[in-house]
Amino acid sequence: MQLNLKSIILTSIYFSKKFTNSSLQFHTNLKINIKCQNYSDDYIASTISSALQKCTNLTTLELNLKGQIGRKGLDNLCQALRECINLTNLTLDVELKEGYGVMEICSALSECSNISTLNLHFDLKSCYIGEVEIAFLSYALEKCPNLAQLSLSFGDVSNDDILQISNLALALSKHTNLQAFNLKIGQFHIICY
Repeated sequence: MQLNLKSIILTSIYFSKKFTNSSLQFHTNLKINIKCQNYSDDYIASTISSALQKCTNLTTLELNLKGQIGRKGLDNLCQALRECINLTNLTLDVELKEGYGVMEICSALSECSNISTLNLHFDLKSCYIGEVEIAFLSYALEKCPNLAQLSLSFGDVSNDDILQISNLALALSKHTNLQAFNLKIGQFHIICY
């Protein structure tokens, strides 16, 4: 069963109820686009995350959360990712705020060992990418032995951040199963096959 929810701008609880009241254990492919526009950003992210934890057969997830999800919502999202052990394809596009999130997402990804296709987009408007965050991302990717296709996108970043991200590209060159790698840093785009 596939639940495909396109470009929903969430301003009420309707979407959350529709999703959480469905037969969650039967979903194998989910595409969720949510644009949070008010104080309840964390509540919405937490509600969706709670439902995702019950999607025990989920193999493909495309999750776009816009609206600068905070600490609580992101913690719940990471816990949901840890429990989606059957994921083989993951696209995650989130806005991070308060300098929090990259390490937490990477920690969750390190437990998703079945992933073969991974697309990560971090909108880093007020988030820092440094040596520690790159080390966490490298570690998470090492824990994904089936990873064949990887796409990483970092929105606008500083020159220091670009240096750290280029170090990640060097670390990925050791990933033996990687067949396609796409790296986008601001306006710079690198594609390797």
